[in-house]
Amino acid sequence: MSNKDVKDVAKKEVAQAAHEVKGELTYDDKVIQKIIGLSLEKVSGLLAVDGGFFSNLADKLINTDNVTNGVNVEVGKEQVAVDLNVVVEYQKNVPALYDEIKK
Repeated sequence: MSNKDVKDVAKKEVAQAAHEVKGELTYDDKVIQKIIGLSLEKVSGLLAVDGGFFSNLADKLINTDNVTNGVNVEVGKEQVAVDLNVVVEYQKNVPALYDEIKK
């Protein structure tokens, strides 16, 4: 076997090995939580996402721009569950706002 043939065989083996590498892409809950929090800032008519009494108290004591307050997520293999408690402007169409939040 010539030196060129050996190099060609080695390249084919490396290419095969690269195609056999297995893995999966996952996202941490906090990443999804932050994306959702940032997206909610753009929803017109949404006054706040309520993180509950202790979260609201902490925000008053410590000046923070934490967009993840009140956004609870659970990331699974095929889907994401999101729980939100929202405060909406008076006389807003809540079902329409709900549809916009889902988008």
